[in-house]
Amino acid sequence: MKKFTLAAAAAATMIASSAFALSSADAYFDEADNVVLGSEITLETVMAPADGVISIYDYSGNEQGALLGTDLIDGGLTSNVVVDIDDYSTTDQILVTLTVDGEVVASKTMYTTDM
Repeated sequence: MKKFTLAAAAAATMIASSAFALSSADAYFDEADNVVLGSEITLETVMAPADGVISIYDYSGNEQGALLGTDLIDGGLTSNVVVDIDDYSTTDQILVTLTVDGEVVASKTMYTTDM
């Protein structure tokens, strides 16, 4: 009985970790490389393996800068995700990340244009 329980627990752990890794690979943003930057940014489509957070950062000199805005996202496919932006006056690129369970599962840099 003990051997069966241990084997079942190991199999469940392996399946759960494989399912998360596969789900993480399926996370993405469907957005052009150029976005209009104003008081908010709209991402056309977001695919998240589970509930998470969209974060938008300044991206200058190929480095992640200040956090500009965040929004909670439900797991699955979501259209027209609007993220309010705090301060964007000097940025010509942004970094958008999707974090699920504390892990970044998707990220993309985008060029910005003013409204």
